[in-house]
Amino acid sequence: MATLNFHVRHEVTPERVWGVLDAIATGVDYLHITQSDRQISRLRQLGLVSGKGTPQLTEDGRQLHRIGQRRLDLVWELLHFLHYSRWRPNDPTANTMFFTYLDYCNLLYESKTTDLNAERDRLAAEMTQRISNVPYFVDVLSELAKGAVSLSKNSLIGVEHWLAKLSPEVLVKDQFELRQYCPPEVLLMALGYVTEMTNAQVGIEQPLTDERREMLCRVCLIDDSVLNQMLEWLYPEYPDLVQPGTTTGRYGQFVRLLKLPTMKDLAQ
Repeated sequence: MATLNFHVRHEVTPERVWGVLDAIATGVDYLHITQSDRQISRLRQLGLVSGKGTPQLTEDGRQLHRIGQRRLDLVWELLHFLHYSRWRPNDPTANTMFFTYLDYCNLLYESKTTDLNAERDRLAAEMTQRISNVPYFVDVLSELAKGAVSLSKNSLIGVEHWLAKLSPEVLVKDQFELRQYCPPEVLLMALGYVTEMTNAQVGIEQPLTDERREMLCRVCLIDDSVLNQMLEWLYPEYPDLVQPGTTTGRYGQFVRLLKLPTMKDLAQ
């Protein structure tokens, strides 16, 4: 019988994951890090550590470590992005834990501002309901016992650990609020993700439709009102990867992504 896991482990945290990744990169012991096996499991799930057996960094893992030598704040943003973008609808029963991450971020985005301390029980119940009604999972869930999807506050806290590291902040003293800025690097990666998810073509202008704008804002957890300014700051930072398109026509604004961005592009 099929099983789906939607629980996001709260004992896996950004600091521990980074500690293990850094230890693997530098060849030192990491067994002193709390539940290091679970941190490695998450690194594998994110595509930063390869295969079974002795953990080895993948190309993305090596590039993320390079980035972290200069800007650890950017590592937290990219780890959030990797969590958000890992689940894909073309293989919906794989990486279902990351669907929880994505959908909880979307739920918080829709709320714009939320007192998590007061609302976490309600949010856990709402997330359980949302996931139970997702068409991708209905057939498999129908085979499982009632209550197979039952998210607790711990699952939400497992997501919030990563959101709490973002800078500018989206979480302050258990208060969630959309931010008014994000690093250009995470917006660049979000553009690559949206390009893939909407089947847009690389190298030609794609209209910034309402759907694409909202997807970008959801990934970056920014208010839509600041997206245009974020893009204006992005273009001169990475002119070989992304360029502004025309600003005429039905949708008013276009963007041209010259190639799908990678960790290596950000580590240059």
